[in-house]
Amino acid sequence: MKKHLSVIGLFCRTTLYRLLGLSVLAIVAEVILFTQALKNNPDLGIELLIENSRVPFVFAAWFLLFTFILVLPGCDFKSRSVYTFRRLRISERAVFVCQAIYNMACYIMLLCMQIVTAYGLCVLYTHLAPAELLSGHTVFLAFYRSDFLHSILPLQEGMRWGLMAIAILSMGICTANFPFMNRRGSFGMTTVANTVIVMGFYVRELGYFGLLPLVTFLTMGIALFNVFTWEEEDEVYENGAAI
Repeated sequence: MKKHLSVIGLFCRTTLYRLLGLSVLAIVAEVILFTQALKNNPDLGIELLIENSRVPFVFAAWFLLFTFILVLPGCDFKSRSVYTFRRLRISERAVFVCQAIYNMACYIMLLCMQIVTAYGLCVLYTHLAPAELLSGHTVFLAFYRSDFLHSILPLQEGMRWGLMAIAILSMGICTANFPFMNRRGSFGMTTVANTVIVMGFYVRELGYFGLLPLVTFLTMGIALFNVFTWEEEDEVYENGAAI
C-alpha cells in the first residue's frame, strides 16, 4: 500500500500545481469573456451570452491542456517518474491503476471547478442584466436551456449523469494508458480519440437524445480497449529495467 501511495503522491507532486495554475487562468478568461459579452449585449439572455462569450471553447482548451499535463508523468522522456517506479519495484499494472485513479479524481475536480465557475457567471448575470430579463428561476433555468451548462450539470437527466461517469472513467483509463504505451515505444492513439469525443460532448450541441448512446458506447468501447490492452502484461521494474 505504501508503494501505491508513493506513486499517487508522485503524480500529485508533478501535476497538481500545474493543473491549479491552468485552472486559475481558464477561470479568469471565462469571467473576462463573459463580462465583456454582457457589456456588449446587455439585452441577451444568459444562454446566448454563454455561447457568444465563447466560454465553452475556453473550457475545451482548459480540458485539452488539463489532459496534456496529466499524460506527461510516467512517460519515458528521461523523467524522474520512471526512475521512481524502478526504485519502488512496483508492477506496471499497479502504476497504471494508480495513475488512472488519480486522473479520474483530477477530472472530477475539473468539472467541479467549471460548475462553480458557471454558477458564478450566472449569479453575475443576475446582478448586471436588466431586471426585465430576470426572474426567481433565472439561474436554475439556465442550466436547463443552455447546452453547455446542461452538459456539465445535467440536473435530473439521468442519461447525461451516466455519460459523465463513463467519460470520467474512460478519460482516467486513457490518460493512464498513454504513458503506459509510451514506455513501450508506442503512441496512445486511444487517448487522442477519447479526448476528442469527450471534449466534443461539452462543446458541440449534443443535446439530442439519440446521440447520447452513441457517445456513451464510443467512450465505453475505448475504455474497455485500454483495459484489455493493459491486462496483457504485468511487468515489474527492477534493477533499472522492466522485466
